[in-house]
Amino acid sequence: MSQWEKVLGPDFMHVHHFCTAQAFMRRSLDPRKNAMDKRYDVQVAKNNLEYVFSHLENPGYVLLPEINMLMGKVYERLDEPLLAVRYYGRAIELKPDFTQGYAVFSDYYKHQGNMVKARELLEQGIAKNPDSIILKRRIERLETQESP
Repeated sequence: MSQWEKVLGPDFMHVHHFCTAQAFMRRSLDPRKNAMDKRYDVQVAKNNLEYVFSHLENPGYVLLPEINMLMGKVYERLDEPLLAVRYYGRAIELKPDFTQGYAVFSDYYKHQGNMVKARELLEQGIAKNPDSIILKRRIERLETQESP
């Protein structure tokens, strides 16, 4: 534990809540669960992420982009688009070269049917990460979906 605390700093003690949130988000995808149980899992994830946000002391904490991205997913699943966009945006604001952040944020807009915004985010991500295979593949798939 002391090794990880040296790497991640004193806020490391709160990381298990982030991990718990990730686990509950995965659990919420279980197709055998009903909608109420899935929503409960997402709410537990949200509660754990709120704990992390309220206890972090370092505003530049290294995992903060990932934590914000997951909170964006939480709000997307809770059908709260304004909050989802806020947290997705914050994730890439905190780490402008966050490939996964651009990919997930773009996917959000793609699912909303806003291909223009989805493409814009992918292009922004590629500008920051010109060698990103993940982002390049997503933009290729988006182009095939946009073609008649």
